[in-house]
Amino acid sequence: MKKLVSILSVLFLLSLTACGGAGKYGDVKDFVNDFIVAQENYISEVEKADSADEVAAALTKFGGEVVKFAEKGKKLNEKYPELENEKERPAELKDIFQKLEESSEKMGKSMSSPKLRKYMMDPKVMKAAMEMGQKFQNSKVFK
Repeated sequence: MKKLVSILSVLFLLSLTACGGAGKYGDVKDFVNDFIVAQENYISEVEKADSADEVAAALTKFGGEVVKFAEKGKKLNEKYPELENEKERPAELKDIFQKLEESSEKMGKSMSSPKLRKYMMDPKVMKAAMEMGQKFQNSKVFK
């Protein structure tokens, strides 16, 4: 469980550097908004789950989305190398990064939710969590 939380924390912190809307950074804002929606959907699916199978499915689905976000995030990092420096990001992205930080905090808290803890020791959930962790680790954006 600690490893999964650590991996998710790293993902969210690093997604800040990867990360749409109008203006020069419209695609970045869109990326971040889409990631926030994916996080919220995952949290909702876990909280609504009534079985280990449903929790495993939510983990698997979110893990698959991470792969897609990693691919797009890598392209955004190449397009906007200035996003790499967390302390000197463009001012027009301040609000969206604040929203992402808030969403990531909710995601982190959800990792210790009673619902997830209830099913975490189930072999299917453990397998899905490990596979999701591998997807995070294998993503070039999430170093």
